[in-house]
Amino acid sequence: MKPILAILNIFIDPAESVRNMEGRFAWVWPFLLASATGIGVGFVVGPAMMQLMRTNPPANVPPEALEKMVDYSTKMQNLAFVTQPLMMGCMFGITALLLFAACSVLDVKAKFMQLFTLVCHTGLVLSLSQVAAAVVIKMKGELQSLKELQPSFGPDMFLPEGTSGVLIGFLKCLDLFHLWYYVVLVLAIAAMFKVTKGKALGVALPILFLMFVFTMVSSMFSNR
Repeated sequence: MKPILAILNIFIDPAESVRNMEGRFAWVWPFLLASATGIGVGFVVGPAMMQLMRTNPPANVPPEALEKMVDYSTKMQNLAFVTQPLMMGCMFGITALLLFAACSVLDVKAKFMQLFTLVCHTGLVLSLSQVAAAVVIKMKGELQSLKELQPSFGPDMFLPEGTSGVLIGFLKCLDLFHLWYYVVLVLAIAAMFKVTKGKALGVALPILFLMFVFTMVSSMFSNR
């Protein structure tokens, strides 16, 4: 029962979720759920991307070359499905390692597996954002641009066409799910290690900064 409560509460009550993260293998269920979500979303986004390549091919690409590109992309996506748990584990592991380094600098007594467990749970907020994006993509049907593969859930959805990619990227960092994740991560760190929210923010800052940069860069490229 506690693993289920830890997963459910991470979205609305991180402190209660932390209280239910017991045992050496508390990370397993959220990790498997996040991996399964990534695979499921891939089954929706993958075909949409292939369709977009065929209906809006790059300029000056002959049909034969386009088919080779589509075939190669399909193979890479199939490989991604198989390696999804490995990629997820690496991503969560690196995140936990960065948090561990920040804890050492700020004199917060933490163990790596505690942080890994916490990262697996808080990462479910981002998994939920993937599900929401997949639902939007599925509802749109045939896509017309690469931008539509990254549905907006923030203030950038109100910007007109031709807006600077930098501004779009910045506002995308402030969408519903990113803000939700920032808050959940900080509150979960504060609850797990019994530190102030200010100190928890300091621990989380490297992760928030990297997410900010990654989101801005990816948004700028997709809006070219």
